[in-house]
Amino acid sequence: MNPAGVLDRLLAPFRKAKAGVSGRGKYDKWRRWVEGDEPDGKVTNEIIAMHARRIPWREITRLANNRSLPSPESYWWDYVADTYVVTQSIAIRRQLDQGPNAVSLGRMLREMTDQPGAMTRARWLERWDADDPHNLFIANKQWDENFAGPDDPDALDPAIPAADLKALVEGGKKMRDYVNRHVAHVDRRGSKTIPNYNDIDDAIDLLGDVFQKYFAMLTAASHTQLEPAFQEDWTAPLRTPWLPPLGGAHRDLER
Repeated sequence: MNPAGVLDRLLAPFRKAKAGVSGRGKYDKWRRWVEGDEPDGKVTNEIIAMHARRIPWREITRLANNRSLPSPESYWWDYVADTYVVTQSIAIRRQLDQGPNAVSLGRMLREMTDQPGAMTRARWLERWDADDPHNLFIANKQWDENFAGPDDPDALDPAIPAADLKALVEGGKKMRDYVNRHVAHVDRRGSKTIPNYNDIDDAIDLLGDVFQKYFAMLTAASHTQLEPAFQEDWTAPLRTPWLPPLGGAHRDLER
């Protein structure tokens, strides 16, 4: 008899229980990141904020491109564009961060890749009505089709978050380089490519799609709309003159 083998068998239940407790903590943390209120639900809030910023940006660009409206040459347009590009690029960069202190989609996917056993079929089923056999049938079917691992069908397939993380890193590379080398730091190497508006839109769309997937996995629910419906009339300032016409009153205002 191999004493080491006997010891391993005796300790196996304790090791499994310890791993389960640790995995539970990871799972609960991920769920808070996407489901909780501030400060826990930062991933959800940041993803929605990115989509929200696109609403006024699209309206402003529509107005700027409308040749029937007066659109004087002004630095103001550059200011608005720079503010949008920098703000959105930083927001995208934050969600790609995989560092140990980050609260981000990137870190969550990295942790799921490294510890797939923290997301299990049992935890997925917790979010469903256990008293409804048809509900449980659907839940198990969805788990098998979308999340189950080939070696352990009761744990998340690590290849799934790994592939999604790779797609996010590649899709956000221009924004990450731009922020790292032009915004957060002045890097003598510069950046070979500066992101354009389509790059930013594509990265936000990708983040939204990946977020929806893991929000559904962790909550068994979905965000039907990532672009919020503003309760107030956010366009009101665009219809209100901010300054009097140039002249004496304007000079008095400047003083």
